[in-house]
Amino acid sequence: MVQKSHKGGLYLVKFALKYKFILWIAFLVTFIIVTASSFSLYHVTRILTAGLETPGVNMAAALASMLPAAFKNKSGEELSSMAKHIVKASSNITEIIVYDKNWVCLAHANNGDSPSLMGKPLPRADRVKYMSAKTASRIHYETSENFAEFGALINDSGARFGFVSIKYTTAHYDNEIKTAFNFIKALSFISLFAGIALSVLMANFITRKLKTLIERVERVARGDYSKQAEIVSSDEIGLLSARFNEMTQGLLEKTRIMRFVPETLTSAVKNDSDFFKQSGIERKVTVLFIDIRNFTGMSESNPPDEMIKMLNGYLDAMTEVIKRNNGVVDKFIGDAIMAVFYPDDNFDDEIRAVTCAIQMNEALWHFNHARETSGSFKIQVGVGINTGKVIAGMIGSNSGRLDYTVIGDTVNLASRLEGLSKEGKYTKIVVSETTYEAVKNIFDAELMPPMEVKGKKEIVKLYEIIGLKDIDKLIAGLDSPDDRRRYDAVSMIGLTGRPELIKNILPMINDSSHLVKMASVSALKNLMLMDFELVKLLFGVLEAETNTHVISNFVLEIGLIGEDEDRKRLLKYIDHDDARVRANAIESIGYIIDKSFITGVLEKKLYDSNNRNRANAAIRLYQLGETSGVKALIEMCDDGSNYLMRASGAYGIGEITSKEQARVIAEKIDNINDFFSDGRLALLETARLKLEALLDDAETIVKINAARALGRMGNPLAVTALVNKIKGLNHKDELYQPALDALKELSSPNVFRQLERRFIDGIK
Repeated sequence: MVQKSHKGGLYLVKFALKYKFILWIAFLVTFIIVTASSFSLYHVTRILTAGLETPGVNMAAALASMLPAAFKNKSGEELSSMAKHIVKASSNITEIIVYDKNWVCLAHANNGDSPSLMGKPLPRADRVKYMSAKTASRIHYETSENFAEFGALINDSGARFGFVSIKYTTAHYDNEIKTAFNFIKALSFISLFAGIALSVLMANFITRKLKTLIERVERVARGDYSKQAEIVSSDEIGLLSARFNEMTQGLLEKTRIMRFVPETLTSAVKNDSDFFKQSGIERKVTVLFIDIRNFTGMSESNPPDEMIKMLNGYLDAMTEVIKRNNGVVDKFIGDAIMAVFYPDDNFDDEIRAVTCAIQMNEALWHFNHARETSGSFKIQVGVGINTGKVIAGMIGSNSGRLDYTVIGDTVNLASRLEGLSKEGKYTKIVVSETTYEAVKNIFDAELMPPMEVKGKKEIVKLYEIIGLKDIDKLIAGLDSPDDRRRYDAVSMIGLTGRPELIKNILPMINDSSHLVKMASVSALKNLMLMDFELVKLLFGVLEAETNTHVISNFVLEIGLIGEDEDRKRLLKYIDHDDARVRANAIESIGYIIDKSFITGVLEKKLYDSNNRNRANAAIRLYQLGETSGVKALIEMCDDGSNYLMRASGAYGIGEITSKEQARVIAEKIDNINDFFSDGRLALLETARLKLEALLDDAETIVKINAARALGRMGNPLAVTALVNKIKGLNHKDELYQPALDALKELSSPNVFRQLERRFIDGIK
């Protein structure tokens, strides 16, 4: 077994291709040699046997033809004397016996000291084998023998005179056969060793190239696209190497291009599988604008290269702070940054945005200190933050650039607040009233003088953030009767990073509010509570917990930070009534290192009567590299009696075949060649055909899930089925938009425009 580590994980090559190659060639060589040797030995044995049998039959026939006259003219002693001369003259003949018609021995001669049989009758039991010899032939024995006996009836004019028996020793022939067998065996071993040696040389020659290619694949898996696979060969490996280099070059180009794609599109889509499907919907977010003061004036008084260097360093520092607080950079607008904070399960986007702004000021202080030290000019910034509803969606042209962004009055007001931040006296961080109400229990702020805001008819209340409330005030907030205030206090204490405050947070894990409980876990992790202690606390809460949000959250936390024994204790949650708890339990168990244990547990769920349980288990199995997962999802798509089962099957196929899942699944497969095996590809093709068939299902949810799955699958062969389906729909049909979105995912803007012109009337 060969083990290779990668990012803390293990790829196990249980039986290397090199050794498979050697074994197959050795097996083939052995089969050929054994077959050829067996045939040769059989042929030699036949030749040697014929060399014994032909003289024996001829001798018996000759004696039988001349003995009638001898019976008339010679006595028994004379016949015996004649037989002795024959025995002495041949080194192979050991005995001659002549019987009369009554089976009494008339003549007997042998080359040993055995007693004479003259005058003795042949036992009745032994006569049978002689009586069957109508002509000169070999006499066969049922038991093993070390001699060969030939005999013939003695006839004269149709009258039987008697019988003659001649025995030959087989020692000479046995030695010849043994010599031939030893020669063939020696030749076989020599050929076998030569074949194995040749197979080793060939295997090393082939696998050396594959090893080079595998090393390049591992570098690409780590994100290194800089080195090409230098394999020059005119065979299939050379072709694979060339195609791999083309793929690497393409990935390198895409990676470079990704730097210019807004993080709203890359990060948010990565965290939300339904993000594109929700394009053009209203969402509640917190928007942050930060801008450099007097950038135009500084540009006029400093060289362009100095300004670019400063701007790049500044943008890097600010972007790092935004990411640290789980925000996404929507766009760079010259020297300004627009960041968006989307709500998560804790709905604390306002807190994260204001925390981010304060940390930006701290990062700017360090940035300016470093510039002052090197003799460069300092910069000042202003920040505006607003919370509210926005329209989130794709903005742009189908035939040109598309951008996923947020638009609306909330965004405009955040930008205006950034412009007014120059009037601030403390941090230059200005927030709207909506944002202030969400963070007032955590941050101290001051109401700014009334000011007109462009685009607003009424006076807007503005607040300047002063800083984080005193720690004592935050600790006091832990005892507040208001759930939101306790939640805010727990969250902010967690952000302080002070381990001595763990004792204050520990009781909050048993709080009556499920939001506070979940926030306390995050806080304890930030305050560096030991993982095993936190796991123990989580299990203690789970024993009596009834809120499914808390249970699902804690189950997933245990899966992430616990040991395998802790994860195995979560088995009882696989059958929980709540779908999210079941899903998180399956995911947590999926982190167990023992893959055979995981698959054994999950494969039992492939026959679950609950469609969510079954689909979750199938998805996780396929993510672990097991094709039984996709087989189960295909079977679910065929369930004619349960439309929920079909809908979950379609959804699951979309989940496991999406582009973002491809790398995850490839890393779980022990042998990367299995990822492209004919069996796996055939199953995926079957899955695609099942999804296309479900586009005509009687249930709307099944059709919609099938269309979305086809889009996520990324197989352009599905374009025809989607086009044909869309042609029969009108704009008000529930399947119309999902099918159209899937078609867009499967085709480039130019191809989609051609489809629009030729097949789909009225698509906009």
